[in-house]
Amino acid sequence: MEGRKIERGRLRGFIRRMAMECLCSGEQLRAADEIIRSPESAITKDCSASGYSSRNGEIEQYLDNGNIEEAELSLREGVCLNYEEARALLGRLEYQRGHVEAALRVFDGIDIPALVPKMKISIARKVDRRKTRSQWDSPPMPLHAVSLLMEAIYLKSRTLHDLGKFKGNPIPVTQHGRISPVDIPIILCEITARVTKIQYFEFDFAEAAQECRMILDIVEAAVPEGLPAGFGKDCKLNEIICKAVELLPELWKLGGFSLEAISSYRRSLLNNWNLDGETIARIQKEFAIFLLYSGCEARPPNLHSQLDGSFVPRNNMEEAILLLMILLRKFNLKRVERDPTIMHHLTFALSISGQLKPLAVQFEELLPGMLDKREWSYNVALCYLAEEDDSTALNLLKRILKSGDDSDNFKELLLASKACTERSAHTEGASYAQRAIANIQGGCEQMAGVADLLLGVNLSNQARCATSDTERASWQCEALEVLENAEKKMHGKDPRSMYSLSLENAEQRKLDAAAFYAKKLVKLEAGSELRSWLLLARILSAQKQFADAETIIDAALDQTGKWSQGDLLRTKARIQAAQGQLRNAVETYTKLLAAIQLRTKSLSAGIFLAKGTKDDISLEIETWYDLALLYLRMSQWRDAEVCVSKIRTISPYSALAWHVKGKLYEAKGQPKEALGSYFRALDLDRKHVPSLISTASVLREIGNRPLPSVRCFLTDALQLDRTNHAAWFNLGLLYKEEGGRSAAEAAECFQAAALLEETAPVEPFR
Repeated sequence: MEGRKIERGRLRGFIRRMAMECLCSGEQLRAADEIIRSPESAITKDCSASGYSSRNGEIEQYLDNGNIEEAELSLREGVCLNYEEARALLGRLEYQRGHVEAALRVFDGIDIPALVPKMKISIARKVDRRKTRSQWDSPPMPLHAVSLLMEAIYLKSRTLHDLGKFKGNPIPVTQHGRISPVDIPIILCEITARVTKIQYFEFDFAEAAQECRMILDIVEAAVPEGLPAGFGKDCKLNEIICKAVELLPELWKLGGFSLEAISSYRRSLLNNWNLDGETIARIQKEFAIFLLYSGCEARPPNLHSQLDGSFVPRNNMEEAILLLMILLRKFNLKRVERDPTIMHHLTFALSISGQLKPLAVQFEELLPGMLDKREWSYNVALCYLAEEDDSTALNLLKRILKSGDDSDNFKELLLASKACTERSAHTEGASYAQRAIANIQGGCEQMAGVADLLLGVNLSNQARCATSDTERASWQCEALEVLENAEKKMHGKDPRSMYSLSLENAEQRKLDAAAFYAKKLVKLEAGSELRSWLLLARILSAQKQFADAETIIDAALDQTGKWSQGDLLRTKARIQAAQGQLRNAVETYTKLLAAIQLRTKSLSAGIFLAKGTKDDISLEIETWYDLALLYLRMSQWRDAEVCVSKIRTISPYSALAWHVKGKLYEAKGQPKEALGSYFRALDLDRKHVPSLISTASVLREIGNRPLPSVRCFLTDALQLDRTNHAAWFNLGLLYKEEGGRSAAEAAECFQAAALLEETAPVEPFR
């Protein structure tokens, strides 16, 4: 027993000396190489015809079990090791002991490029023999030796990875985490030194990636069609290949080589590496996350193997969405373990792509238990609300809110209030907002500001739909107060509350306050929002500051893309018309029509274009309508008729075309024909305010209808647009004709008309 201990001590001493020889440099390293390569050396004695060890599996088993001493003993007693195997095992031994730099020196001594051809042939013949069951043409290298050398390449890439991470560690500040004046020069020197070494970190990671890629290159060259199932499992070769497949893109990412990382991810997923389902799912998830958040736009994948008609991603976003949807399908089929974060990433990807309807479908296809019922309903409602399906969204939210317990339903109450706002259910929306405010319980002040904002918007909408002046005044006052509270709670940093506050002041004709908040809003958003520019220009036009309003529009045009200038050009034309610059207005409208035509012809199918088509048609019709009215003011009747024909070509059932036709008949002195056109316009759109006013005006002039019937058209117009000064003026004329007690009412109408006309914008504030 004592003799065996002495013998083991000698063996340990020998293995340490051999390790030192492997780690030395210069003449010593060459001397060590000669010793290991020497035919007389016990280390290089060969027990097989090919010159490679048959005991590698036993040695690997010892190391895998963590029995380092037995591995050392086996390494000495197993006299069939050659030079490369000895280095590979010693390198693994050093790496397992945490001696990373020593392991790297050992691995550097292995001439891998010289062994690559034999490794390729060995893997190829092993695969062929599995297929044909033939025992002929034994490979030049046993599979255990291939596995050992593959592991050496893999561990070398791991050592380079570990060294790169170590060099990139954060700079320690002080023991207590505070910097003193004495520490500053030292820290600055350290930062300077590390900045100069950045290229070395990247070099370490790039070299690590190149080493790791060598494993995949060898396997691909040996087996182009991919590894068969179960290949190499008896000697860990398959496990090493799988680890290399998973490690390679991570190394490229750490080195800052985004395109190489994307290429490696695609290579790992498109080729057959005999990966298990969980590994593939991990790679798919990491690849999707990298595509979404890396900020690197790569070329779309070249999928020659795809069948005709199969979906091929066109960009990073589509590729990430495809990967996440594949993962989601795997979860639903229970092929891999569930991961709730996949749904979070897919929600982000589809949301920023504007594809909320498909996102709702993905939520609806989730298996029960994947998400909490409340969270599921909230997310699906959010999708439907974004797709303007307000009824479905509200019905989903009502399922959550029907319990009556609002303590945990704050965000659901806010979303329900928002849905009611979109559905014009303003009373119900105000109720939900008030419930949210009542249950905020001292929470986030910004969320309280959002609740106040929704309440203010709903109260403002209620005021516009009120039937009595008392209710209208009350709701307007309350809306303004609530919106001011929202703006204060947001500390003047929320564009939504500031926009709503400016708009409400403008509609109540408090133009100075409205202009103050609108200017503040444009500054807050740095001119990035089109609607803020438009609101400011409209407020300035209501203040009769037409030159300033046009300057604002010109500034907005300079900062807006060509495809988004439609509303700005229309507003500019109306400002020019209000100043009497009719020719300039016609020229601006012509530019607008040219832009619309170019957009319609040049841009084809697309998600956002499909949504914008309806707006483009509406804008084109309104532009021809405005242009026709301009030509009527200029007495260019033929041009006005051309505009009418253009409107009818676009929309045969447009009330605007019949209204312009009526105006044309009026200009020609044909009131009966004009009245017929106005009636046809109202048949097509009962809520067209200009047609209601024009009908009442012509009926009053003709005098063949009783005055109460004429009054009905004007009251309907005022019900729809309370601030229309033309309706108030015509109602005043009607009361004046009635005479007697109606004189006071006529005076009030004229006064209201004068006040509204003085503060009327060139186009509605909303």
